[in-house]
Amino acid sequence: MYLREIWRYPVKSMAGEQLQRARLTENGIAGDRVVHVHSPRGLLTARTRPLLLGHRAILRT
Repeated sequence: MYLREIWRYPVKSMAGEQLQRARLTENGIAGDRVVHVHSPRGLLTARTRPLLLGHRAILRT
């Protein structure tokens, strides 16, 4: 198996960050999708708000 790239998406439905290395946990890549965007109506995703993908989130560790 060959791994070409590793990406982490700290905020669900926003663009992510490419990583050189990652710490794997039992839940996947550490820091992946740890923040969600909510409105008074509930969770927002790129499916209902495609412009979210125009924002990039990074997680500084």
